[in-house]
Amino acid sequence: MDETEAPALDRPDITGRLPRYRLLRQLAKTNMSEVFEAWDVVADRPVALKVVGPEFMAEPGFRRRFERETAIALSLAHPNIVAAYDAGFSTDGHLGYLAMQYVVGTTLARLLHRRGALTFEETVATGRGVGAALDAAHARDLVHRDVKPGNILLEDATGGVFLCDFGIARNLALTKLTATGGFLGTVNYAAPEQREGKPVGAAGGRVRAGLRALRMPVR
Repeated sequence: MDETEAPALDRPDITGRLPRYRLLRQLAKTNMSEVFEAWDVVADRPVALKVVGPEFMAEPGFRRRFERETAIALSLAHPNIVAAYDAGFSTDGHLGYLAMQYVVGTTLARLLHRRGALTFEETVATGRGVGAALDAAHARDLVHRDVKPGNILLEDATGGVFLCDFGIARNLALTKLTATGGFLGTVNYAAPEQREGKPVGAAGGRVRAGLRALRMPVR
C-alpha cells in the first residue's frame, strides 16, 4: 500500500481546514505545533506538514513574522537543508502551515539512542553536512536557534544529512514563548548569548553545532 492508498488520519480539526493535504500519521508534537506525514494531493507527493495552532496565529504580530520566516524557508535551497515546498494559512485563517520535504530515515537522536555511537566516518559526514547547512542559512541571515540531534535527519537510502526545523525559529523569541520568561531552544546545545537571552548570530549557530559534535559518541 502506497501513501495514496494509506488510511487518512482522523483529524477533522485540521483536514477540514487544509484540504490540499491528506494526513497520514503524526510525527511530532510540541506546545506550538504538530508535524505530520501527509500527502500533497495537488503536487502528488509526500510531505512533512508542520501545523501551528490557533493560539499562536491569534498572537499580535505573529502572522506577519510567520509569513516572513516561512518565505525565507521557501527560498532557502541547499542539499543539506530539508526543503520547504509550501506555506500559508488554513481556509479559516486560524492555522498556519509549512509543507516540507519528507525524508525517509531517522533523526540523529534516535540513531544514537539505538546504536550508542556513530563511526568516525559517519561523524565527519554529519558534521560536514550540518556545517554546510548552517553556512547556507547564515548567508541568508537565518539563525536556526536549536541545532541538536533531534533536528538532524539521516536519510536511509543515501545516508544524506539534513538539518530541519528552520521555518519560523528565528523570530519566535519575539513571541509569547519567551515573553513570559521561557527559553527558546535546547539548553544543552545553546550558545552562551542564547542562554542569557541575547541576540544569537551565525557564531552562535556554530557553537551549537560544536556542542552537538562534542556530545556525539564515536566508535
